[in-house]
Amino acid sequence: MPGHRWFRAIKARSCGPVMRVAFTFALMFLAGPGLMAEEPGVTVRLSSFDREDYRGELRLEVGSTEWASFQYQGTEKKLEVPGLSLPAATQAIVIRGNLAWTHDRFGAQVSKGTSHRPVVDITELMRPFRNDRLSWSERFRQLETAQESIEGKHEQLGAEVNPRVELGERANASQIAAAERRLGFPLPPDHAKMLIEVGAWSVGDSALTQATDLAPAFQQMIDLWETPAKAMNALPDKTKAFLQRSMILFSETGDGYSALICQPLLEEGKPATYRYYWLTQDEITSPELLNDRDGTPFDHARAMSWLLANQVIRPYENVGTDAAFVDFRAPVPLEYDVDLLFPAPKVLEARMLLNWKHFR
Repeated sequence: MPGHRWFRAIKARSCGPVMRVAFTFALMFLAGPGLMAEEPGVTVRLSSFDREDYRGELRLEVGSTEWASFQYQGTEKKLEVPGLSLPAATQAIVIRGNLAWTHDRFGAQVSKGTSHRPVVDITELMRPFRNDRLSWSERFRQLETAQESIEGKHEQLGAEVNPRVELGERANASQIAAAERRLGFPLPPDHAKMLIEVGAWSVGDSALTQATDLAPAFQQMIDLWETPAKAMNALPDKTKAFLQRSMILFSETGDGYSALICQPLLEEGKPATYRYYWLTQDEITSPELLNDRDGTPFDHARAMSWLLANQVIRPYENVGTDAAFVDFRAPVPLEYDVDLLFPAPKVLEARMLLNWKHFR
């Protein structure tokens, strides 16, 4: 970006085609050093984009030992390093690089640098959402305790962003039954349980849909999002049919609306099963199925842990921290984009950003 102090490259074996605050802090041992030392760690996948003008190398070190590396040869492809193990005792990741590239104003550059990325353990923040033996009210109570702990250790996290869950008015059985009549199909049992136990919880201006507002997503977009009916009726028939057979469980507010959409799969004589999608208002014709990397669709528990991770935990990373956020008890491999940064034309930095697409 000419004229700017920060020159940021596009994100980084080859494969085909979802305020920078500088501060440093030590590893957080939420479970205690004894327990952490006994844990084997977590599986990690790294990727970095090999831009056409790149030539060079990036090396990642853990405990003074090379952990992974990228060789940039201008392939215009994503480079991947799959199946790495990140030990639970990891305190920091060091990234060293030497890269030739072309700046759009200053021409050919050779940039070098070493980046120290402290590791922040977010295990405790996710743990309540994966424990289905807890009531939802207890899960949210434990989440708040974990948030207070991490913010107490890393003051800038709490100062920059304060993502807190606010519980809503709890639904009753008659409201759930009325919602199911409007929809023409049953709610996912776990979702009905959530609405009864804690109500339509919210994070800032984004919120779960109240039981009294549950209806086909087509109508919800008119009533709740205030989308003109004329615009809704002008949508492709396939999109309208999808929205008529689905419901909005959660609306995220920003420049426009985004939503967690639930669609039942109904087969006579069998209990309903459900698919969960993420849909944005400006790409309303392209809902994205939520699934694991292997294609397994999320169930309700996975969809909710993914949603809460993105609404409550991801904002901590978005403050621009130089740290790598790691969940050492993640049930699926953690995926990271290794981004290249050029704070000055001949200076190279790199950071690891957690890819939240499959995280749960």
